[in-house]
Amino acid sequence: MAMPKKSRRQEQHEEKAWTLDAPGEEILALFGAGAVTAAGEAVSSESAMRVPAVAAAIRTIAETVASLPIHVFKRSADGGRERDRDHAAAKVLERPAPWLDAYTFKLRLVLDAIRHGRGIAVAARGGGEVRELHRIAPGALRVEHDDLTGEPAYVLTPKTGGERRYEWVDVVDIVPVPSDGAPPSLIHLGREAIGFAAILQKHGSRLFANGARPSGLLSFEGNLSATEIRNRIAVWNAAHGGAKSGGTAAMDRKAEYTALTLSSVDAQFLELWRFAILEIARLFRLPPHMLGELDRATHANSEEMGLQFVSYTLRPWLDLIEGALSRVLLSEAERETHFLEFQLDDLTRGNIATRFAALHTAIGGPFLTTNEGRAIENRPAIEGGDALNQPQGVVAPRADAGATVQDEPSANLRVVA
Repeated sequence: MAMPKKSRRQEQHEEKAWTLDAPGEEILALFGAGAVTAAGEAVSSESAMRVPAVAAAIRTIAETVASLPIHVFKRSADGGRERDRDHAAAKVLERPAPWLDAYTFKLRLVLDAIRHGRGIAVAARGGGEVRELHRIAPGALRVEHDDLTGEPAYVLTPKTGGERRYEWVDVVDIVPVPSDGAPPSLIHLGREAIGFAAILQKHGSRLFANGARPSGLLSFEGNLSATEIRNRIAVWNAAHGGAKSGGTAAMDRKAEYTALTLSSVDAQFLELWRFAILEIARLFRLPPHMLGELDRATHANSEEMGLQFVSYTLRPWLDLIEGALSRVLLSEAERETHFLEFQLDDLTRGNIATRFAALHTAIGGPFLTTNEGRAIENRPAIEGGDALNQPQGVVAPRADAGATVQDEPSANLRVVA
């Protein structure tokens, strides 16, 4: 007897939405649970944010990406490009939804992608065009993949019941760490390093709370009553405590003061804490100085580390988001003539003296016009600023220069003697 043929949907493998039978990090967090590390610390997307270095790393990436503008550009026939402000996608990027500004939209998507492994928004279309983008909470969508092609489809189960199915052309799906199953979050991948930092943080708190050490000991000859001990401590603190330290001590009987210092084990705690910060910086591919670890940061290398942040930390995120938005906001035909791009000018420009010196060099030669240089600095064009400045001793080529001299490499320039 022939077996019934499976439908296309049955041949797909699924990334299910989170349930009590298969809880995700969000459900575990509701019960105060999370992945338990070797250090004995349970780490979830919520508890990880209580580690300052982790919170700083996540906020640095998400807030920087959210602050960068993304525009629609049109390719010109001469290989250049120009911003297309009238494209429908440009209006959606400026305000993805009436209740959601562009900054918050990008911020929530990147936060979801870092903390939960995936950031998702669905398109609301009208007249065949995308009118709005709606962010979907982590775990609310079930993702189905075709076994042969890997083509994804997304199934939303609203609280009101039923199912709503979205094709990939209607879903902005940002997955920083792809996987054959449910994509892991960076928090999950780095839970051991985060748990280690959390344990150190708790140890430091206990060290200066229940097990705090005084700055020194006062020793007296003979036995003192409890009242005498309290009186002498009060006199000492009144005379030498706080801003009065450093004065001359005087007691009514022979006394000895012994200063207390941290033991070698406690001093090593500072090194371990620095190592924990470096581990978290590695997890998020951040330069350590962006997490407040300035041990190797100098004035000479700070600018270079800033460029590394743009190239190796932000650039992969920006490419990922540009691709995800392009798949939804641009049709297949439009992707031949249009593209989306984040603007990095504010991050890559140097200090004002270096920047102006570079522009002066470019505008002073046959490379940029005055108005092109002014446009880089977001300044309006001026009259007569569209002509290239020719270097001294060089004049512009004549219209018939190519016809008279074709084989000479410098035929397009005439040097004035």
